[in-house]
Amino acid sequence: MKKLVMCILAALTTLIAGCESTRTPPKDDSLKIDRLQTEAKIGSSYIVVIANISYDLESTDEATLTLSLDANVPGRIQLLAEKRIVRGPGKATLSAEIERRSGRTLLAAAATIDRNPRRSGEAPLAYHRITVEYPKTES
Repeated sequence: MKKLVMCILAALTTLIAGCESTRTPPKDDSLKIDRLQTEAKIGSSYIVVIANISYDLESTDEATLTLSLDANVPGRIQLLAEKRIVRGPGKATLSAEIERRSGRTLLAAAATIDRNPRRSGEAPLAYHRITVEYPKTES
């Protein structure tokens, strides 16, 4: 009887191991802010921010790509632009116009891919953050 139980356990272990090794893992979503361009126009109190973003959405059929900036308070990211995206790789350009803040030296930008709809407390599917020099103008 003990030998039979050992044979059954060995067979089950082999079967389970075989199933686990042939299962394909889920693909990860990804994104990258390829370029963050800022332009401060002479005589204007606003700055134009343009983000070129590459992404690959694999975990769901549709999601939202967002751009957030710490436009008002350093370190406090605020959502400023969004765009619906569909499964697969792609590129997008998101832009925003922000009010110039004196004394700033850096501007942080974050891009996310979020589920539709995003549930409260749910982490984004993908996230990328960069910091660039705050644009200067000549008076």
